[in-house]
Amino acid sequence: MSRTSQGAPRLHPPLTAASQTSPLALSDIPLSVRLVAAKDRNRKTAVLSLCGELDLGTAPVLLDVLQPVLERGTGPVVIDLSEVTFMDSSGVHVVVEAARSLHAQNRRLAIACREDGQVHRILDLIGLLNVLSVHSSRESA
Repeated sequence: MSRTSQGAPRLHPPLTAASQTSPLALSDIPLSVRLVAAKDRNRKTAVLSLCGELDLGTAPVLLDVLQPVLERGTGPVVIDLSEVTFMDSSGVHVVVEAARSLHAQNRRLAIACREDGQVHRILDLIGLLNVLSVHSSRESA
């Protein structure tokens, strides 16, 4: 376990490029995020494709990729969670905050996830299927 500069224990090392040389390499993180730009009606759609687990330990990885899209992008955003095998409240929080940020910018967020998957079940359980734009595939989003 690493420690912060104040000596307090740190559960996970900071997720930066420097992390590649720390004991926990980026390849050890159970989440991968790919950012793909797609053209949609003369506007660039940012598509984030995730694979793995989206939880307290990995949500910062998504946030690191998502933040520049929220700050500098102008078009809609699609978060493809079809290959996410597990998502907890930390992942839900990142998605909800992204939706709020994009709504304030008059931009659209769409979520893609499998209807028979854990992500769809959790979004249904907490009532977000009727709030977010949720689709069964990236193409339909």
